[in-house]
Amino acid sequence: MEELYKLFFEVEDLLDMKRLTQPYLVFGAPHDPGMTGFMIIETSHISIHTFEARKSVAFDAYSCKEFSSKPIVNLLRRTFKPSSLKQQEAVRRV
Repeated sequence: MEELYKLFFEVEDLLDMKRLTQPYLVFGAPHDPGMTGFMIIETSHISIHTFEARKSVAFDAYSCKEFSSKPIVNLLRRTFKPSSLKQQEAVRRV
C-alpha cells in the first residue's frame, strides 16, 4: 500500500499536477485480490487497479492538461518490472 501511495505522489510530481485529494486505496474482492486506488487532481484523476492472481496492473492518468506519457511509462516499468506492457493513449484536441 505504501508503494502505491508513493507512486501516486511521484506521478503527480512528474506531470506537474496538483492533487485535490490524498490517494484513496482499498483492497479488492477476496476472489480477485489486489488493490484499487485513485487520486483526484486539479485537471482530472489518476487511478490504479492491481490483480495479484493475474499478476496484472492497470494504470490510468487522465488530464485535461496536456502531458507526455513517457515519464509515467518509465516510472511504471521501474516500479512493477512488467514482462509486457500495453499502452493506450487518447488525445483530444479542440
